[in-house]
Amino acid sequence: MSKHTLSIGKLDPATLRQLIFSNLGVQDSRVILGPKIGEDATVIDFGDRALVVHSDPITGAVENIGWHSVNVCANDIATRGVRPLWILTVILLPEGANADQLKSITAQIDEAAKKLGVAVVGGHTEVTSGIDRPFLITTALGETARERFVRTSGAKVGDSIIVTKGAAIEGTAILSHELESFLQKKIDMKIINRAKRLIKEISVVKDALTAVEVGGVHAMHDATEGGIAVGLQEIAWASNVGIIAYEKEIPIYKETQAICQALKIDPLRTISSGALIIVVHPEKAERVLVALKGRGIRGAIIGKVVNKIEGIHIVRKDRTKLDLSKPVKEELWKILKNNGDRLMRMKAPVISVIIPTLQEGNYIARILSRLQKVKPPIEIIVVDGGSSDKTVEIARRFTDKVYSIRKRGISIGRNYGAKYAKGDILVFLDTDVVFPLDFVEKTKKAFEDTMVVGATCNIMPVPAQSRFDAIMFFYHYNLLLRTLNKIKAHSRGEFFATRKSAFLRAEGFDENMPCLEDHDLANRLSKYGKFVFIQNLTVYESLRRFRKLGFWHVIGTWVVDYIFFTIRGKPFSNVWQPVR
Repeated sequence: MSKHTLSIGKLDPATLRQLIFSNLGVQDSRVILGPKIGEDATVIDFGDRALVVHSDPITGAVENIGWHSVNVCANDIATRGVRPLWILTVILLPEGANADQLKSITAQIDEAAKKLGVAVVGGHTEVTSGIDRPFLITTALGETARERFVRTSGAKVGDSIIVTKGAAIEGTAILSHELESFLQKKIDMKIINRAKRLIKEISVVKDALTAVEVGGVHAMHDATEGGIAVGLQEIAWASNVGIIAYEKEIPIYKETQAICQALKIDPLRTISSGALIIVVHPEKAERVLVALKGRGIRGAIIGKVVNKIEGIHIVRKDRTKLDLSKPVKEELWKILKNNGDRLMRMKAPVISVIIPTLQEGNYIARILSRLQKVKPPIEIIVVDGGSSDKTVEIARRFTDKVYSIRKRGISIGRNYGAKYAKGDILVFLDTDVVFPLDFVEKTKKAFEDTMVVGATCNIMPVPAQSRFDAIMFFYHYNLLLRTLNKIKAHSRGEFFATRKSAFLRAEGFDENMPCLEDHDLANRLSKYGKFVFIQNLTVYESLRRFRKLGFWHVIGTWVVDYIFFTIRGKPFSNVWQPVR
């Protein structure tokens, strides 16, 4: 047996026959339709009824993974012409996942199941080592009269081939979410936002049940991995026929065209859940299209079934042929394999900026308006500790993620914001800071090293408020921190960046520490990786604390607290007076 490494994506037919289909346990006469190339679901005899069963993993999506899992699996029951009724889902979470992430996944599963009229009847959930993102494996079930189901292998020479909705629907939705940062440099954000909404179009349950109501349907297949190309290929292989289809007839959304062009991938070979391939008697084809249109589903006749000797191919718009006689690889996996480094830069460093506030009406508009100018756009979260001025009102003009909490404390606010942040990287800023517009790029650059779990930067006084002694103090303090950071992790709270997974693992800021909570968290984060100083980044803070409490008083307090922190792990101060 060959020891060659298996490639990413679906196994090729030869490998399936050799390693999978030859190891299927005992034969059971009740299995009406079992594992075969291209067949979407198993059918098991239950007397005058039949049970239809299918399982599918979701490994290529992170955003909306629960929605994907339910719909993709239910689709393969529907391609049998059967309504899905029950699902079971296995949820595997990476280390560092939290309850809010799990709740998001299960809420998506619940929403999708209710929309389809499906009951969630079981499954399993665990946190698993060795994975870096959630994986879901769902099993769907339905029932039907014993012989009233559609096979992938039922295509007949002369049949018409219909495709619903469009090519690469699921791929478009996944890529618009997962590669948003990269795509923003190539296409308009309005197109990306419309592409994201295609996630709601990935179900083919209504498409399939509408087609079988009309009648004359000989085969159906959900165009999942490998897209329309693989869907046609598997129908031809399963039915032992040839297929000729025409690219110019295959419907495709403008959003799909834009994203595929930007990424230089072929939409016909890109995962296409939402596009149903219907093989139907030619006399019923137009009636099926009319019925689909009546239910708000667009469709088109894209080709026909021919004798096997004529081959399997799609005629391109330029009259060349896409040969489907050999296995076709999914374009999504081609990006992962050939552009892994670029993908990590596009995908990983999504940034959430978290700003704790209390009576910050004089500063909040300045920092939020500046954050809106940052490219690419970032998630902005404001957590207010009970302001009586207009802080919250002003914040809501700039972001819809404004949270008001009863408990006061800068660490409490930061931890609360982190709980709801979607970013892979969390950046905590004080309200009175001024930052360069390229701070996102420089922060992302620091985190390209996968060993980096946290970072800080130079902090200097706002130039307009500067005095010589303040400038000299800040300059030498930055120098001291850079030096000390080589021995033991140190940070400034005015700018504190951390990988979210590490932040959760370290259990966030210590809410019982009135000050030096930034140094404390930096120390704890360093147990899991490197805490670095971004030397080419400077963030400026106001001198309001120095002006109100006195320059040397503030410095003296810092020194005493730092000495106590170094010796006993806690600062001398019991409270840290808010200054506004």
